[in-house]
Amino acid sequence: MEIYCVVKAGGTAAQLAAAQQLQATEQTALEAEIAQLLPQANCANQVAALRQEIQEVQRSVAHRVAYLQSIDPQEERTVQNCLPLIDAHFAQVNDPHSQ
Repeated sequence: MEIYCVVKAGGTAAQLAAAQQLQATEQTALEAEIAQLLPQANCANQVAALRQEIQEVQRSVAHRVAYLQSIDPQEERTVQNCLPLIDAHFAQVNDPHSQ
């Protein structure tokens, strides 16, 4: 099901790019917030929390990237080729009038 979702969302290449873009956007925003806090007194705890958040974003994205890279290209192509059949099946299963 996960590969189906990846394919529906544009495939592994698109999802890899999206994950990397998310990390860059989140990290840039957090680093900007840190930069604003550094000159201020008594902000060490906030800065530490933001640095921790950066690490969590990096770990999360690294986990997603590793998963996406583990998808067999042949399996992705097979799901892509069968997408109309899979979508039709889900449409039928989810349609209460089809039973």
